[in-house]
Amino acid sequence: MSGLSALPSPDGLAYPPTLQVQFSEPMDAASVNGGTIQVTGVNGGAVAASVRYDGSNDQAVILLTQPLQDGATYTIVVTPGVKDATGNGLVAAHQASFQISGGVAGVGQVYLPLVAR
Repeated sequence: MSGLSALPSPDGLAYPPTLQVQFSEPMDAASVNGGTIQVTGVNGGAVAASVRYDGSNDQAVILLTQPLQDGATYTIVVTPGVKDATGNGLVAAHQASFQISGGVAGVGQVYLPLVAR
């Protein structure tokens, strides 16, 4: 996994409707899903979202289906259940946090370290 992006809402809503997790190589599309990539929020509660794999860009695309609270911090967790195209899973879970501030995501991009195998 090489990065995470939070895209601000084009319609001015107080949540980023789409989050993207960028992988450094092609992934097994079946392993990129809501069970292996989760968004948590206030008090560690799950945030409703759908997850799909975009193979043309080697990205997980997370569509949030509920508004987020202004001022709250949210975390995206990518579990070892996510596998590359040859079946190798992550050695450990990776996570990144972002905060909603003033009605838009407080961060444009968060880059996580590459995973060495």
